[in-house]
Amino acid sequence: MKTLKIVAYGTEDYIKKYSKGLVADCKKYNYNIHIGIIPAQVNIYSINNYILNQIVEYIKNTSERICLMDPECRIVKPIPQEWIDADCPVVFKKIGYEPHHYFFDKIIGQPLFCDKKDYPWMQWWWKALQVYKRDNEYPWNETLLPLALSINNVKTIENIITYTKDYSGLHQCVKGTWTTKDTIFHHPDLHALLDKDIMSPLGNTTMIPARFLHNHCNIDLNTLALVDSLMFKEITDITKWPKQTQKIRINTTNWYALDSWMFDPYTGRIKHTDYPAIGYHYCLESKLARRLKTPQTQHFLANISNTD
Repeated sequence: MKTLKIVAYGTEDYIKKYSKGLVADCKKYNYNIHIGIIPAQVNIYSINNYILNQIVEYIKNTSERICLMDPECRIVKPIPQEWIDADCPVVFKKIGYEPHHYFFDKIIGQPLFCDKKDYPWMQWWWKALQVYKRDNEYPWNETLLPLALSINNVKTIENIITYTKDYSGLHQCVKGTWTTKDTIFHHPDLHALLDKDIMSPLGNTTMIPARFLHNHCNIDLNTLALVDSLMFKEITDITKWPKQTQKIRINTTNWYALDSWMFDPYTGRIKHTDYPAIGYHYCLESKLARRLKTPQTQHFLANISNTD
């Protein structure tokens, strides 16, 4: 029976901000962990590429079974021993994913289980990315991960990371923070939208898309559908909101708190409890496109550059 080491890399400020939960999870479940710090880079794509290079060098010299993770990832319950004991990589195929870059980035880079014998194909993966560098910008690592596995004839055990709560299969790895009886890994990415102090491939935005809202809470889909409807209709009567909703007064605004989110149906603003940034519910997109004049759209247009 093999043992497992969790390996994660990031810049110093990112590691300091986002790795504490993963470190605590490893202590809880008795996994060794290596946290690597990389120097600051010019953009997020260079960070991504530099991290992969460090991972490849680490794999070259390791004698352990490795699970690659991002610092912000969480381990919800013990990892299946069969993934640790496997003699081939364990990868996670994206379900419900809308690609940001290329149509073939269908396998996520973390989590990914591997060991020293995977060094040749992982080195090929990193080298291939260097070929496609343009104007000091590298392709996203995941864009060439499926190709690296295919070209090098790598046998894998394929699991699923679901990007949607309505996926009918097992939710062993989820792109977000919701938990089911199956869930082993959380891979949150809300920080890419709401943490203004980090580099992000998503850039700054004031509109919170449905996936980011729905996936970063433990609110069930039926309740989320009701909340989305209430926000669209701009319903401020709290008796119409789910029973578990709490009203919180902050300065002159009544916020409706539900799980880890707070909602202001009058202005359309929403806020996650883990971040100071405030965004707008995605329902505004359709209202703005139709040029509807409502309290929400008027607030958005008057405060489009002010989200605090």
